[in-house]
Amino acid sequence: MKWLCVLLATTGCNLYWSDDPGDGSGYVAPLVDAPPPTNQLVRPCMRALAGGDFAVSGFEEIAITYVCDCCGITEGLRAPDRVLTGVNPRGDYQDRFRAIIAEKIDDDYLDTAIHVGEHVGGTWIFSGNGGNRITIERGFDDMWIGDLDGDGKRDYLMAGDNAIRMASAYSQPYQFPLVTTAADETDLLTGKPFRYVAHAQLGGSSAPDVFYVTTGGELGVAVQSTSSSGPTFTVVDTKTDPGGSVLPLVTADFDGDGIDDVAGAAGHVFVRSSKTGQIAFLDQGARALAAGDVDNDGRKDLIFISANGAVTGRVNVGANGALTSQPLLPHGGDGLAVADLDGDHHADIVLVDHLVPPGYSPPVDSTITMYAGASL
Repeated sequence: MKWLCVLLATTGCNLYWSDDPGDGSGYVAPLVDAPPPTNQLVRPCMRALAGGDFAVSGFEEIAITYVCDCCGITEGLRAPDRVLTGVNPRGDYQDRFRAIIAEKIDDDYLDTAIHVGEHVGGTWIFSGNGGNRITIERGFDDMWIGDLDGDGKRDYLMAGDNAIRMASAYSQPYQFPLVTTAADETDLLTGKPFRYVAHAQLGGSSAPDVFYVTTGGELGVAVQSTSSSGPTFTVVDTKTDPGGSVLPLVTADFDGDGIDDVAGAAGHVFVRSSKTGQIAFLDQGARALAAGDVDNDGRKDLIFISANGAVTGRVNVGANGALTSQPLLPHGGDGLAVADLDGDHHADIVLVDHLVPPGYSPPVDSTITMYAGASL
């Protein structure tokens, strides 16, 4: 299938960059030689995807990013009437994106799609229908946002450069800084190849604690304590589970006690349950993880693609914290996101084949397929 990256002098995109081709044109989604099924879309060289409530629309969305010859593209996916549809494509002529992180940065109910550029400083924050480019001068692999130090403002929690560090996400109330330098950051943990990071109430207090995964598969819990100089974090529990793909962490209440748990995968899928205070492992690995309320029971489900990419399943957390799994779909892929795209209160599952890393060649088409949660 051949793609055309078409630049038209229209209002097809609602956000432009100053170094576009110079005619004020915007990006329009590529043309294909045949229409896909209503539950599928095709995009070139998909990089990343994440689900969230990104816009005032009545639907949750999945934010995606992919690559065309001209630029990196960001786009939202919705499914009114269960027809998978791309909305608000934007082209960045300065950078291409390697990851999308869904977080809350403003004090409204909407999520924010943080698009992480391939190069240091190439990060965009899309909140609602607008976007702002931010520069974080030190590189990072992962970011989480929350009020870590108890001052009522959200902070950036970042992993990378052999450290986990914190910086204020607000320069003043309701205004995040466009530039964050090393001088703005505080190292919380150092000396390990930290890859992914999350925060949740892991130590039994109301203060958020830190959970991390290193590139070698070490899983760690760092409990927060406060002092006159600010929060400090002490590692109180570690396990090592090498041998598989290390995946971004997911937080949600998987064990039903009203407190967020932390899930991820290294050699195996794991859940750190707040109910038991222990890390439990599934006897399976995973290629991708996401969370969403697929069965509309009021609790988010942990969904995963098997390590071989062949099937999609759900992880169940028992009363004692033990993990089991059940198959949901006889299909898998490389990428996964979960969101209520059609507004029926059942989170839908979106699978992507051929999710490609930066620098991948030759170009390849990526098929995006939605499976309605109500039908599972």
